[in-house]
Amino acid sequence: NEKEYENDKRSLISAFNEAGFRDARIIKDSMYYIEPNRLAIDFVIDEGRQYYFRNVTWTGNSVYSSDVLNNILMIKKGDVYDVVTMEKRLFGGGKQNEYDVSKLYRDKGYLFFSIQPVELNIAGDSVDVEMRIVEGKPATLNNIVINGNDLTNERVVRRQLFTRPGYLFSQSDFERSIREIAS
Repeated sequence: NEKEYENDKRSLISAFNEAGFRDARIIKDSMYYIEPNRLAIDFVIDEGRQYYFRNVTWTGNSVYSSDVLNNILMIKKGDVYDVVTMEKRLFGGGKQNEYDVSKLYRDKGYLFFSIQPVELNIAGDSVDVEMRIVEGKPATLNNIVINGNDLTNERVVRRQLFTRPGYLFSQSDFERSIREIAS
């Protein structure tokens, strides 16, 4: 599919990144027909060297200790430098029930929380990463508006909510409320 070709090339590089090859790049790619309905694609890839995590440090965190955040991140010294999995554990994108650092903060009301991983030092085949956190202030729910509902009494819908005005924002409670209303 020509439209997806660029995305496919990014996915190919992403697969190398997951294996610790952070410098991987496509040097050359070519397409040609083998027979009328068969296409061949050749890639020349420079995978570079494989990298490993050395030190992971946290800055800006006051709500959770570095030990708690490391338990969620699940990266130890010597692990393959897998940026894709690291980002899933920081920002989500994995399975719905899996905890990530962002969800941990959002469940405590830190809706405007942000985190940025920064490569501090690359020495040989090892990478030091600093996780820079901006926690912000906890967000409190002010008003919950329900609209577009013509079938059910609003009181019945509100009974299914796990969030109320005055409560701290919680991503898990918000997602649970949506599932309850949908069912």
